[in-house]
Amino acid sequence: AACAGLGRSSAPLAGLCGASKEMVRAISEALRLDLGLVGADVGVSGLGPGPVRTNAGEEPGRPPVDPGTIPDIVAQVNASLKQVVANGMDPRTVGECVVDGVREGRFWILPAPEYLVNAEQRLAEIHSALEA
Repeated sequence: AACAGLGRSSAPLAGLCGASKEMVRAISEALRLDLGLVGADVGVSGLGPGPVRTNAGEEPGRPPVDPGTIPDIVAQVNASLKQVVANGMDPRTVGECVVDGVREGRFWILPAPEYLVNAEQRLAEIHSALEA
């Protein structure tokens, strides 16, 4: 089984991160369908955990940046990201959800469904656009 980080919404100053997650989601969904066509005994799972307490927002080995040299908006977004990650799910809990989801053969592994609010808002905007 392959697990993919699934982006559910875009964020300021994180376009590349969101784009890469969406690409992994699309590839994972296509792989699942392709494997199903040939009856392969291989599963594919997509992980959308929401914020997890990790060091993902840090860049180990990179010299510290003087906060006075970056634009205020970048500093605000970085501070917000650090706060979100600090309050995220415990990595062990996420790992246990992944193991359970893979063993059960589920594609979508969503340990914290409350983080799907952004996806629901996006879908509502799409419905409004279709009705217009």
